[in-house]
Amino acid sequence: NFEVTVPEDCWMGTKANMTLDLVSDNVSTGNEVIEFEVVRSSGWMIDLADADLIIPPAGGEISVEVHALGNTPTKPWFQKAGYGWNVSMPDYLSEIKPGNNATLTINVTPDDGVLAGEIGLIQIMISDGDGSGSTTEVIPVRVGAEPGISISSKGDWNISSQGGMPTAWITNTGNDVAILNVSVTGAPQDWTIQGEGLVILAPGKTTGVPILLNGSGGDFQVSIRVHHPTLGLISHDMMIRQSSNSWTQSPVIEGNVGSTHSISMYDGELKQISLTLDEGSSNISDSGLWMHLIGHEYPLASATCSITIDSNLLGTKEQEGTLGTCNIYSSNSPVSVSVSLFSDRGELVSTDTISLGPNSNITVNLSNGQYLPEPGDIEFTLLVVDNHGRTLDTDSFSGIAKSSGWDIGIGTLSGDGKVRVGISRAGFEDWSQNLLKGLEGVPCEVTLSDGLGWEEKKAVDIAGAQYSPILIFYPPSSVSDKSQLTAKVSCDSPFDVDDDPSNDEQSVTWNVEQADIVESSDLLWSGGIAILILSIAWFLGIIGPQRVDWVEEDIQQPVKEGKLKKVEQKIDKQAAMLKTEQLAKPEPEEKPKPVIEIEQEDDDSASGRLASLRTELASDDPQSDRTGINDRMEQFFNR
Repeated sequence: NFEVTVPEDCWMGTKANMTLDLVSDNVSTGNEVIEFEVVRSSGWMIDLADADLIIPPAGGEISVEVHALGNTPTKPWFQKAGYGWNVSMPDYLSEIKPGNNATLTINVTPDDGVLAGEIGLIQIMISDGDGSGSTTEVIPVRVGAEPGISISSKGDWNISSQGGMPTAWITNTGNDVAILNVSVTGAPQDWTIQGEGLVILAPGKTTGVPILLNGSGGDFQVSIRVHHPTLGLISHDMMIRQSSNSWTQSPVIEGNVGSTHSISMYDGELKQISLTLDEGSSNISDSGLWMHLIGHEYPLASATCSITIDSNLLGTKEQEGTLGTCNIYSSNSPVSVSVSLFSDRGELVSTDTISLGPNSNITVNLSNGQYLPEPGDIEFTLLVVDNHGRTLDTDSFSGIAKSSGWDIGIGTLSGDGKVRVGISRAGFEDWSQNLLKGLEGVPCEVTLSDGLGWEEKKAVDIAGAQYSPILIFYPPSSVSDKSQLTAKVSCDSPFDVDDDPSNDEQSVTWNVEQADIVESSDLLWSGGIAILILSIAWFLGIIGPQRVDWVEEDIQQPVKEGKLKKVEQKIDKQAAMLKTEQLAKPEPEEKPKPVIEIEQEDDDSASGRLASLRTELASDDPQSDRTGINDRMEQFFNR
């Protein structure tokens, strides 16, 4: 026996000859020729590698590649296999050569009410025209998201002394869960508005506008504004009417047919209105106020869910494993279910959509290995809704997301004479793009304590300074020498946990004697510097005895000749300076003033003559008949 390997690119009908030489005892006895012929082989494969398998909720086309695995040119024939969504496609394609491929276009129409993300499995059987090479391929088709939001209302928005809520409702006409932000504009500034904020709306679900207005004044128009992350802003106008009655609870109710509900209203007093839902939607009036009611025949289904987020890792590390889990049950009818995990920041953390047959159950686990929320308070909601817009179950979880990728600590600590605390920071290597931008403005402090009852706290700005902060403490005399002092740095939540908590505190020994030495040394240095500054100022003439330009006291006693010469020299110098100033200073033009001459007796005393000279020098009259300065000086000293 022997094996023959046929190359893969050989077509059907390919022939090959093999010659066998017959040898006996090294003597050739002849040869034999064996002829091989490749027989027919059939096979097909659908390649999904580059296929776009997402379709709109109303249906659409997908294109896949069909590969010929046989060894002869053949037409592929197609047929739907099994159950599932409606499918239409050609019965066959043109002939395909071995190793080649062709494109098959399939039109897929999902069932009514499918949710975004729901997957349908399409089974296609491919074969040769005679049925040989038959194979069944499974194609997973996913329904894409098609958002849609509508806002409607009935009547006016009545406002009483208790405020009022509108008969206005928001409907999710799309096929995915909508994260909406609802608000109202146009109300006076002194009015109160309650209920604005985040609204999560399941596909096909209707909810009343959850806003309560309260205030007094005339009638006016307001605008209800709904912001969708994809559709943008959608608005709806309503008229505000002052009235004696109003809704104090949303008059929009959706539920099972036959279920009973109550609505609160104010009509001079608070009262409850009870009602039973009929199938379909309707608007009903009571006391001039409108209600919007929607009743559905829901198939029985239920779910139990729980959030399993690790609060210790929230914000500091990407969440690994399961974030939430749901057990879902169906009754005698099939049901499609969407399971979604949201945050109150409008984030869709994780979502999944599944379909259940009658009397089935399934466990859905949600995960997101890349989720890392920003620091701060955060609340999560796990929501399970079916394809009828009904909420099967919900769960919530509140926590605080910490910050990761940063670290602060006590970098340096000394206790000789004073306690010097240096803060270390990691995440500040590139100041322009540091990881602690979120820490700016967050209260942080350093606490120094001796463990015996004394402690002191100082606020520290961790992120606001370009260089690491340094704080100085001066322990009181009550802290004994050689005490162990502990410094600890901390910040308020959500920055109360960093990457390395072990360096957040450090201890040092307090040396009191070193404090005295440091204080004495500081005093000597301060005194020496002060003396040096005063000496320089003295020699520069900045400080010193005040110079007297004029002798103010009258000379009461006879002047000695030596002293008199000094006085003469001083008077000459002053007189020359005054004369120069008077000559240099332009004389202002003034009208002549009457001069009153008063005859005074000559005072021949030294003080009298000096006073006379001062009077002449101080005179501003340019026309004064005066002798020269030298003559007057001679007269002064020769009298």
